[in-house]
Amino acid sequence: MKCILATISIAILFSCNSNDSKTISSTTDAPKQQSAIECYRFTSTNDTVSLQLTRSGEYVTGSLVYNLKEKDKNRGNLQGSLKGDLLIADYTFESEGTKSIREVVFKKDGDGFVEGYGDVETKDNRVQFKNIDSLQFRNTIKLDKVDCRE
Repeated sequence: MKCILATISIAILFSCNSNDSKTISSTTDAPKQQSAIECYRFTSTNDTVSLQLTRSGEYVTGSLVYNLKEKDKNRGNLQGSLKGDLLIADYTFESEGTKSIREVVFKKDGDGFVEGYGDVETKDNRVQFKNIDSLQFRNTIKLDKVDCRE
């Protein structure tokens, strides 16, 4: 009887130790990409532009909403990357019941972003800039960093 209890005790001990080591190794083997959520907003008397970004390294996803006076409101999703001080992304949105994709570029300006404007062309049902290097970044609509809970 003592022999059986000793064998069971040893088996339980080894099984507990082997599970612990698997748990430890599995959590330390996988590198974790930390993602940060940031929110930016422009607000005037008649206009609002809201940008929410989730960053994971250079990769960026998020949402963008334009609510501009005398224009149709549109909201959609972003997917792109950060290259230096530029956020370059595809903006997929719906406006007037039509789904569209257009390239957007925002330049870092202090703790916010300013949207770039320039000549565009349509390729494969996607509106894109002809030349990102020639974009104009006017401070007329500057998105300032805000608390995401606002």
